[in-house]
Amino acid sequence: HIWFTHYITKIPMIIRPGPVLVLDLETQNTFADVGGKQNLHKLRVSVVCVYNYDTDSYASFTEHEMFQLEELLRSAGLIVGFNVRSFDFGVLSSYLFTPVDQFPILDLLEEIERVRGHRVTLQSVAEATINDRKTGHGLDAVRLFREGRLQELADYCRCWLPRLAGFFVFPVSSAAPHSGQWVPRRLPWRS
Repeated sequence: HIWFTHYITKIPMIIRPGPVLVLDLETQNTFADVGGKQNLHKLRVSVVCVYNYDTDSYASFTEHEMFQLEELLRSAGLIVGFNVRSFDFGVLSSYLFTPVDQFPILDLLEEIERVRGHRVTLQSVAEATINDRKTGHGLDAVRLFREGRLQELADYCRCWLPRLAGFFVFPVSSAAPHSGQWVPRRLPWRS
């Protein structure tokens, strides 16, 4: 493992009043179904799950609930995710009225790539930071959607949300976990 202290210089600029949200999205289709990555907007949302650090609560949104999701996202002080800027918000952009660049986004994949100089998988981050393995695959989510197993799909999407934020940030004081003060975590990354 290579240890480093991961200071993200953008945080003071992008955290604004509002909750810290962690977002993950699953789609109805695969890249093969829509003719490749250039057709990201055609993947269509099956479910978007959000973990709210301030209230320690979860919310799930289907394709027909994007207006409610957008209201929540507009209230956010920070939106954390893994490949969230290019993938999740790439898919969401066709549903949202608010331009994506108006949201305060912390994309963990982008930050890791900036520091390490190359992309990594969510699996490698999970193993290196919290010694955990991501179960399932995005193709499993598409299958669950197509089989109409929507509760299982939401559960699959939701299970990694608190871990995603835990890869990078933790509360300054465990006595005040929702104080709004967040500090960089010392992270091990693997090549």
